Amino acid sequence: MNKEASDWSKYWGQASALGIGGATVPASFYTSQEQFDAEREKIFRKVWLMAGREAEVPEPGSFVRIPIPPLDTEAVIVRGKDGTVRAFYNACPHRGVALVRECHGKTGLFVCPYHAWSFATDGKLMGLPGAEDFPHVDKATTGLTPIHLDIWNGFYFLNFGEQPEQTLLEFLGEFATSFGDMPFENYPHVIEIAQDIEANWKTLTDASNEGYHVNALHKESLGAMMTTRENPLNNFYDPIFSGPHVSSTTQANPDWRPDAPVVLFAYAAAAYKVQPGLAKQEDHTHGQATFAEHPMVNRVGLPAFSVETTQIFPFSVLQMLTNRYIWFQYWPAGPNRTRAATRLYGPAAPANYRQAFAEAHMIAYSRDIMTEDTIVTQMQQAGLNSGGVKDVVLGEHEYMLRYTHEAVLGFTEG
Repeated sequence: MNKEASDWSKYWGQASALGIGGATVPASFYTSQEQFDAEREKIFRKVWLMAGREAEVPEPGSFVRIPIPPLDTEAVIVRGKDGTVRAFYNACPHRGVALVRECHGKTGLFVCPYHAWSFATDGKLMGLPGAEDFPHVDKATTGLTPIHLDIWNGFYFLNFGEQPEQTLLEFLGEFATSFGDMPFENYPHVIEIAQDIEANWKTLTDASNEGYHVNALHKESLGAMMTTRENPLNNFYDPIFSGPHVSSTTQANPDWRPDAPVVLFAYAAAAYKVQPGLAKQEDHTHGQATFAEHPMVNRVGLPAFSVETTQIFPFSVLQMLTNRYIWFQYWPAGPNRTRAATRLYGPAAPANYRQAFAEAHMIAYSRDIMTEDTIVTQMQQAGLNSGGVKDVVLGEHEYMLRYTHEAVLGFTEG
C-alpha cells in the first residue's frame, strides 16, 4: 500500500478500536416474533420516528396520511389554520373508523364517512348529527387523538408514547446541532419508490450501511464507480456517533467514466452533479449551498467524496451526495416483512427534455440497484428462517451495523 493510500486508510473505522462489540448476532435477531414484539413495544412505540418532510403540508389545511406499519396504525399529518403542523391517529373517536382515505389533500374539515362526525384541522370535534342523542359527549374534550410531533431541519418526527421519554433534540443528540443546518431545503424535488419486501427491516439497514458487498452484489452497477485500488473493499471512513445514530463517509473512484454513450449523455444532462470529475456537468443550484460544502460532510476531505451515510435510529438512512440526497425508510411490518420507501431528492424538477431523460435514467438506475439489494435481502431472510444459520457474522469494518444492533439490543434488553 502506497503512502497516499496509507494516509486515507487511517480514517477507516474498526469496530474493536471503536469499542463496538457484536461480532456475531443470533439469526433470531432477524427472524423471531418475540424479538420483533420487543422492538415494537420498546423502540417503535417509544422513540421518535423520522416520518416525513414538513414541506408535504405547505399550507393551512394541507394533510397527508401515512401508514405506520410497526404499530398497525395510520397517522394524519395536517397543518392547521394557525400554521402549526399536528399529527393525529386516523381514527374517528365515535366508532374508530378511518377518517381520512386520501393519501394527501387539503381541507378545512375532516368528516367521518360513517356517521359524519366532523373535526377541525386542530383535531377539535366540530359537529355530530343528532347531538341530542349524545348528552355524554363533551365536544370540548372529544376530538381526534393526537400523536406527538416535532420538527427538525424540515423533517417531522412522530412519537407514539403517552409522554416521550426524550425531546426530539435530546434523541438526536449532537447530530441535532451538527446536522441542523444541513441544506435539505435546497432539494425539494422528490421521486418516491415504495415496495413491500419479504425481509426483516434490519437486513435492509444493514445493506445500506456497509460497502463490503459493492464489488460482489453491485459489481456491474456500482463496482467500478465506487472502488479504488487503495480501498478495494469499499470501507467507510470517519465514523461519528450520537446516541443511537451513526454517520460515515464513502468515496468514489475519481478515474471512473461511463463507457456507454447514453449513460455519459444522461450524466452530463442531469440537473445536478452526479459524480465528481465527470466532464460537462453543471451545478444547477444557482448559488445555493450543497451537501459537499457542509462541514459535517466529508469531514476528512476525501478527494473523491461520494456519500455521507447517516443512520437515524431506528430505521431511517440518509445518504447525502454532492448535490442531492436519498432517504431510505425501512418501516418494519413484521419479523419477515418491511415496507420500504426510497425518496430521491434533487434541486429542481427537469427544466427541459434532456434533464427529463437524465432523471428517468437515474430513477431506473436507482431502482435497479435497490432491486439487487431487495433480492439478496429476501434470499438472506429465507436462509436465516431455514434454521441452517445460527449466527450472523459481522466484520471489523461493518461497525455501523454492529453499532445499530447494539442500540437495538440496548432498548429491547434494557
